[in-house]
Amino acid sequence: MKLRNTISVIALGAVLFASCGDEFLTVENPTAQPIEEYFTTADHLNEALVAAYAPLHWTDWSMGQYNPIQIMSDIMADQIWVGGADKTDNQYWHLMMNYEALPTNCMTAIWSDGYSGVKRSNDLILYTGWTKAAGEIDDAAEAEFLEQARLLRVYYYSWLWKFWGNIVYYEKNLEDPYIGTQFTADEVYSKMMADLEGAIAIDALPMRQPDAKAGYLTKAFAYMLYAELVMYQKDAARYDTALGYMKEIIGDDAYDLVDDYGTIFHPEGEWTKESIFEITHKADGQVRSYDNVLAAGGTMRDDSC
Repeated sequence: MKLRNTISVIALGAVLFASCGDEFLTVENPTAQPIEEYFTTADHLNEALVAAYAPLHWTDWSMGQYNPIQIMSDIMADQIWVGGADKTDNQYWHLMMNYEALPTNCMTAIWSDGYSGVKRSNDLILYTGWTKAAGEIDDAAEAEFLEQARLLRVYYYSWLWKFWGNIVYYEKNLEDPYIGTQFTADEVYSKMMADLEGAIAIDALPMRQPDAKAGYLTKAFAYMLYAELVMYQKDAARYDTALGYMKEIIGDDAYDLVDDYGTIFHPEGEWTKESIFEITHKADGQVRSYDNVLAAGGTMRDDSC
């Protein structure tokens, strides 16, 4: 009995000793892949690119609010009369129309959508570096991904800047405790323009995408965004550059005016020779719904109307 107990103690000690190496502390997930490994292929990088574009769709209905970006900019102008069942129906619309907007009752969904776009654009820049380091994309592809990511980031920031002015601005995603620096509207403009000018300098995108890639950003989009921000800020120092970009678009055979202006407001007027940028929604087999508003697919639709 004493001999058997001694042997058992020795065997147990051997097991414990062998279990104390670094390998014992390393746990591998059998069903998931670390993000640093996942975003090292061209296919997965394309997934990140699509994800960075996705928030463009969301403002028509997301976070429990209806805030189409093209409408929200006009509510305090003469183009729109806010309707609804009564003044509590999208109440913050009515407040905005009457110049009574409140910071506690506003289009918070655009805030969330805009920063989601910024976050995903920053992710795309990070993942592009990982994929390039893995040798899965060449220099030309890297430049295309980076230019699109930076243009999208500026575009999302332009939403936040126009509606809120003084905002938190960052070009690397925040980490715990997720506290960023709020800059003045003029400081945000300077940062956006530096990023935009850097993106334009990459010069990796065509003036117009082929039909199969309609909806992806172009050099013409970058030029139009530049002109829009410069005019919005009344930045006279950049007027000549903006004018030069507009002349370049006008002089390019990729774009021209349509014969009948009224047709651009109809389905057949989508992506005509006059179109520089459209937020494309998929109609066939759409997945997006009121139960899953952030899924890819078409716009929101109420069949009862």
